[in-house]
Amino acid sequence: MSKKKKISGECAYCGKPATTLDHVPPQGLFAKPRIGLIKVPACQKCNNGTSLDDEFLKRLSLNSGAERSRDAIQTSESLLRSIARPEAQRMKQGLFETIKPVNVWSTSGLLWLGKSYKMTLDGERMSRIVRKVIRGLYFHVTGKRLPPQYVVETHVVGREVPTESIRENERQILDVSETIIGDQAFSFRYVLAPQDEFLSVWRLEFYGVSRYMGYTILRQEHESTFLSLQDFPEEPASPLATD
Repeated sequence: MSKKKKISGECAYCGKPATTLDHVPPQGLFAKPRIGLIKVPACQKCNNGTSLDDEFLKRLSLNSGAERSRDAIQTSESLLRSIARPEAQRMKQGLFETIKPVNVWSTSGLLWLGKSYKMTLDGERMSRIVRKVIRGLYFHVTGKRLPPQYVVETHVVGREVPTESIRENERQILDVSETIIGDQAFSFRYVLAPQDEFLSVWRLEFYGVSRYMGYTILRQEHESTFLSLQDFPEEPASPLATD
C-alpha cells in the first residue's frame, strides 16, 4: 500500500501552509489519462472552495468549435451524462440557460454549415475563475506567490478594450511561445516584466475557442501599474524571454 505524499510549502494562492495539490486549470477539462497537468501546492480551503466553479468551467466544452479538441468531446460527454441524473435538475436548468443556438458559416462566410451552440457564461464568475488560474500559473512558472498588493485583471480576447496599450498587448503576446496541455484543451502564453517580475501579461485559451487576457497589476493608493508590451521596441519574446 503506497503512502500519500506529504505536501510542504505555502499555498500558491493565500500563503497558508499547503496540504493539497491544486490542478491549474482544473483536471476535469482534460481527457484521460491526463498527462502533464500543472499542479501547485494549496491549502484545503483554496483548493476546495471553488469546486462549483470547476464544474461551471466544463461548460466551455460545449462551445461551437470546441469539438476539434478530443478533451472537449470527452468533457462535454461527461457533462451531459452528469446532468441526465434525476438529482441534477438545478444543474441542468442552469446549463440550458447559458446555451444559445448560433449559425455556423465557413471561413469565407459564404457557406452555411448548420447550427451549433454558444455558451453565454456569467462574466464575473468566469473572470474570477480565470484570475485564480493565472495566480496558479504564476506560482508554477516563478515558484513565487503573487504578493497581495498585486491584483489580477482579465478580459475576453477581442472584446472592446479601453486603451491602445491593451490592444497592442493582445497582438504582441502572440509572438511569445505557447505552452499547450492536452489535445488543445488548454494553452497559455505569458510575459514577465524584466524590472518587476510580479508585473505580467497572460493569454489563456480553452479548447481553442475561449480566449482570455490577464494582467498582474501593482495596485497602489492613487495609481495602478501594468506591463505594456509596446514599451519594448523589439519583439517581446526576445527581451522578455519566458522560458
